[in-house]
Amino acid sequence: MSNKKLVHRSGYIEVSGQQVSLHGNATHSCPVCELYDVDEKIYTFGEFSIVRCRNCSHQYLDPVLSHESLNLIYNNNYYADKTENHGYFDYTNSRKEILRTYQLRLKKIGKFLQFPSTLKIHEIGSALGFGAKAVSDLYPSFLYSCSDISNDAKEAALSAKIDFFQCTELGIPKNLSESLDIVYMFDVIEHLPKVKPLVKWLSEHVNDGGLVMLTTPDMNDWFNKVLGRRSPSVKIPQHISYFTTQNLCKVFEENFELILNTRDFQYVSYRLISDRVASILDDLELSFIHKLLSPFFRVVAYFPVPNGMKLYLFRKKY
Repeated sequence: MSNKKLVHRSGYIEVSGQQVSLHGNATHSCPVCELYDVDEKIYTFGEFSIVRCRNCSHQYLDPVLSHESLNLIYNNNYYADKTENHGYFDYTNSRKEILRTYQLRLKKIGKFLQFPSTLKIHEIGSALGFGAKAVSDLYPSFLYSCSDISNDAKEAALSAKIDFFQCTELGIPKNLSESLDIVYMFDVIEHLPKVKPLVKWLSEHVNDGGLVMLTTPDMNDWFNKVLGRRSPSVKIPQHISYFTTQNLCKVFEENFELILNTRDFQYVSYRLISDRVASILDDLELSFIHKLLSPFFRVVAYFPVPNGMKLYLFRKKY
């Protein structure tokens, strides 16, 4: 049996060289329907499990992380986590791949635009600011602003002189009162302990006919079904919600209509895809196969690859 640590499967975080345990709330509820009625445990990882809600069939982390643990995760080397317990190994070094992925996604907005050329676009979960570059390259007349829970994200935005708003742990930008034409959030909604408050905020701040684009893992995708608990979509404990298209649409259906639902693809570096496959093979005790696949990883790094996620575009109802 190998001793290699699995990526993103940890109940603790390192702070100043010390291991600090991450804790869930003693009382918690489904992030979608906000009821507590667990049907079954699907996967278990130490203290944490992924469970299915009996009321709405949504899959989510149990227990849900406390507010203190959430803030601890996103404000302690989240974008440079060499242990890969809770964050990115080196987000800055993946800039090229992230930018290409953002451009691939944002291009899909173009054919749905029904507005003048100057639009207000807001990114929730802006990380280190690569989205601003993607928007300016594709839509130079758009007025861009962003938000994030991370203080590192705040510093990156302010140093680039970008309008920035700090987010709550529910993904809601503080002190952003203006109306918006487009909001996008890539790999964000699965991190939220509750989903309805953000969707309510979107319904109040997105103009009628405006667009909301998001990506999130789809648990009905073949990628996640085949890999199961080993899927990169399963990140413990930072991913809280595990959506299907049906459950996600239920959350948005009152004020938004779904106009695009397509499989997501992303560009990944050789190092990232190599490490993720190594982690999966090691868990299966098949690590000897990894070296045989190395030439394949180098080829794959030039193309967008499926990732078990969906890209959704919603339009605000008139």
